[in-house]
Amino acid sequence: MAIENAFSQPLVFAPLSGHHKHTVILLHGRGFNADVFSSQILTTQMSKLPLPIQNCDQGLELGSQYASTGLATNFREALPDTKLIFPWGRKQRATVYKRSIIRQWFDDWHLSPNMTTDVADLRYDEGLQTTALGETVAFLHTLIAKEAELLGGAQKVALGGFSQGGAASLVAALLWSGEEQLAAVVGMSAWLPYQKQMMEHFDSPSSCDGANSLDCDELDLFEQSSLADDSGSDHTSTVTTSLDWLREEIEMPACGRPVSQQPKGTTSVLLCHGKQDQQVYAECGRQATEVFPRFGLEDVVWRTYEDVEHEISVNMLCDVATFLRTKFESTNR
Repeated sequence: MAIENAFSQPLVFAPLSGHHKHTVILLHGRGFNADVFSSQILTTQMSKLPLPIQNCDQGLELGSQYASTGLATNFREALPDTKLIFPWGRKQRATVYKRSIIRQWFDDWHLSPNMTTDVADLRYDEGLQTTALGETVAFLHTLIAKEAELLGGAQKVALGGFSQGGAASLVAALLWSGEEQLAAVVGMSAWLPYQKQMMEHFDSPSSCDGANSLDCDELDLFEQSSLADDSGSDHTSTVTTSLDWLREEIEMPACGRPVSQQPKGTTSVLLCHGKQDQQVYAECGRQATEVFPRFGLEDVVWRTYEDVEHEISVNMLCDVATFLRTKFESTNR
């Protein structure tokens, strides 16, 4: 239950260069706030400007190599033409903390008795319940739309966050329905809620054995897709079905853009995770890398960090800055 009905005004940091060319929206984790999170991001020292990021499959060790002439010492200097926005999560009663009042982006809990703590592991989707996630996504979409209008398109806007803030960002990116895709979405020690249920639409779209009549009835509604002449229409129908299911689950309004109207641009995805994270296991983040390509977001980078727990390390933040800068540079061409 939300104690605050409205979202507070975000903290906004203008571009250091004085030229507003891009916007990055970053969400704090559960139990934190925009003041603390922005201070952590903006005061972390980076010795020099990171090299342009590449997919780790190409062999580049990120977070350890820097441009020899780079001068940036922090996140803002690495992205001098970028406005940084840090929204505030609303104060809500957190079920996993015995209904204590904290700032969070949504209240999540589990029907399974062995999932009663604030831990996301391989069983996270089992019986998952969420409250206010749809309201958070709608709020983020409003922020994105405002910045896209100012900048001339959503390809100049990126979204991301830490832990639960990252989870909300990933859902918001999937459900964004503007004329242009977002430039990028970043999850730091994050996970994708409902990824198991969404993947089931792709893995067994017509497998009904009578065990669950409700599921079979729902799937029957989409059997017509198998009659389509276009070989890609089945996949498009499955994507639509999965996203519509997610919107309904989190109580979001239906997408206003026709399915046939594909948005311009591509959204790049960066998922960063500490290998020693005992609160959101790294495997949860890794599994999300398999989900995004199913929805057409194929530019996915997965990074892990030795000896890093549920936190943002210096190398992780360097990778995020490099990833965003490289993406923005590519959209400027």
